Amino acid sequence: MVQPASIRALKAIVILLSAIIVVGLGVLAYGTVQLVRNRAADSRPAEPAASAVEPFNIRLPAGARVLEMDLDGDRLAVRLDLGGGRESIQIYDVRTGMTVGVVTP
Repeated sequence: MVQPASIRALKAIVILLSAIIVVGLGVLAYGTVQLVRNRAADSRPAEPAASAVEPFNIRLPAGARVLEMDLDGDRLAVRLDLGGGRESIQIYDVRTGMTVGVVTP
């Protein structure tokens, strides 16, 4: 049985669109698997610190008084009252005990 050209073209289009749908579903499945794997990798607990921080002494300017301290990661910021209405912020690396910076407003 010979089919008209329009019927053959219509069958070809249906087959092509079916193939596109199958490929699209495969891409969606692959993306979902990758997303689940990445979320599983991100949800692992963080590694504990490699070593404890050693105690260190801070040398303050003469007559200085500590007003407040703040720790952020391995940086310690110490706000000082230097007397006479002057203040300073000293920033230390808690791993080494070294002064990283001094801010004088």
